This record gives sequence, C-alpha cells and structure tokens, in this order.
Amino acid sequence: MASLHKDPRGRSPYWYCAYTLASGRRCFKSTKKVNRKEAQEVCRGWEKAAQLAGRGELTEVQARKILNEILESAGEGPIRTKTVREFFTNWLEGKKLSVAEDTYFHYRTAVVAFLDGLRNRADKSLSSLTPTDIEKFRDARIKAGVSDATIHEYVKPIRSALNAARRQVLILHNPAEAVDLPRFKSHERLVFRSS
Repeated sequence: MASLHKDPRGRSPYWYCAYTLASGRRCFKSTKKVNRKEAQEVCRGWEKAAQLAGRGELTEVQARKILNEILESAGEGPIRTKTVREFFTNWLEGKKLSVAEDTYFHYRTAVVAFLDGLRNRADKSLSSLTPTDIEKFRDARIKAGVSDATIHEYVKPIRSALNAARRQVLILHNPAEAVDLPRFKSHERLVFRSS
C-alpha cells in the first residue's frame, strides 16, 4: 500500500511517496508536490502503474491514461502525443510555408518514402521511433541503388524533423542522430577563368 511522507531530514517542502515497484522493491520518491491532495493523486497513480506492470498488464495506452489522470488532478493538461504520420505531416505543412518549392518537394519525397517504409508503425506514437527504423530506411535506399550523396539527402529531412520534435519535447532524443550515413566525396567545382 502506498503512503505519503514528509522529508525525514526536513530539507524538502515536497511530499514523498513510498510504494512497491513491479519488482517487489520498495521505492521512496518525491512527488514534487507541496499540496498533500495533489501528492496523494501522484502517489496513487504510481502505485496503480506499478501494480499493472507487476501483473504484466501495463501498456503504453494505460500508462498515458494514468499520467493524464495525475496531470488532470494537479490542474495540468494531458500529455501531448502524436503519431509518426501526424507529426511528419504537420512538419511538412510548416515547411511548405517556410522553404522554397523545390526544397519542399525534396522534403516531401523523403518523408513519403520514410512513412511508406514504416508501414503500420507510422501510425504508432512518435516516441516509439528507434534508430533501427532510421537504419531500415537508410538500408532500403542503399539496396535500391541510390547514391551515397542521395541517401544523405533522404535522411537529412528526417533528422531535421526529428530535431524539431525534440525541441518541442515530443521526444526526448532524436533517433536519427544515432544512425551513421555512408561516406561520400563531394565534388569541388572548378572556377573557369579566362586569361
């Protein structure tokens, strides 16, 4: 059974929650709440999630629901979540307004290819994207015989979009940053000078 406590050393104004984790280990954690009622809601949510996890019944949807209940009880809004497809579609709409038409077409080509490669995973949460998803996209381009320079041009917009998602705190890290791209030699242009 979860219980609330004040900091035994008296150094923190926050309430602490003592509850049992799914592993059976006891945990003592700050709720970051000074209001006892709000702290109690946070504590109940953690305990409920731990019990579901202990029974092997905690899914991402249930975890999000529990967190949203905790946030609502504290007067906060729900967790913002988007699917991969929703995020990239919105990102492209923004780019349509802010970049040249040729650049937008290039971005759209890369995003459509990426979403097609993800298949049904494109309709999962943006936070479910992994470096493996980006690697599969890169490897599919390599198998299709695309040049190394073009692979860079396909992955750059994906990396850029995911950096935007990270800045918006929709994801904690950019999975595309963990993916190596093939090396390629850029060609220097020679300047023609008349004598």
